[in-house]
Amino acid sequence: MNSVCRLGIGLVGLLCLFSAPSHAHKRDFVWTYEWFTPTKGEKEIELWATHQFGADQLTTQAEFEYGVTDRWSIAPYVIFEKERGESLETKGWKLEQRYRFGNFKERHLLPAGYLELKKEEGAPYELETKAIFSHLDGNKNFALNLIAEKKLAGGEDIEVGYAAGVSKPIGGRTRGTIEAFGNFHDPKHAVGPGVAIDLAPNQRLNLNAAFGLNDRTDDLMLRLLYEYEWLPKSK
Repeated sequence: MNSVCRLGIGLVGLLCLFSAPSHAHKRDFVWTYEWFTPTKGEKEIELWATHQFGADQLTTQAEFEYGVTDRWSIAPYVIFEKERGESLETKGWKLEQRYRFGNFKERHLLPAGYLELKKEEGAPYELETKAIFSHLDGNKNFALNLIAEKKLAGGEDIEVGYAAGVSKPIGGRTRGTIEAFGNFHDPKHAVGPGVAIDLAPNQRLNLNAAFGLNDRTDDLMLRLLYEYEWLPKSK
């Protein structure tokens, strides 16, 4: 946990040196994706850190996301990993694309799609898809992801999973969240609370502590997400 906190504080301190433009929608969740995508020309940096306490493993990701259109975004990642007693090393990369359908309507189901190609050292390529659904009702935000993953190697099964979250304001610039996620192939399920804190109009820090619900799942996983946005200049 100390490693995650030190990493997050350092990254936030570094990026706070930039100017702060007006912001678009920022993520409420760290395990669950929402319908919203960056606007056309918008750029985002997202820095992730996940600590699995049972395995004493720290995984970090650096992501650059770009709004190709108002509906379609693309985001390359670099993945780093630190095992117990070892230094942080480059683990692999991911390329993510998201596309949202329809127009925003409060109290309506908002659908989006997600496609990701992943390659880690010593492992086959992996393809992941998500059906994303959001529902906003006043100041409450609900999101659901239906997930399918497949290693692109002969004989590998498709793994099916899910992630879901709900958030609402709890005071000031802070939203409280609850998320649940899991995998049905090698049954792992977890749930836990979190917070999303607006550090500036274009910056948000999210933190979630997820507790395992069965013996196959880590007892505690802590995930931190820092998001920084640059909106295109108005004409």
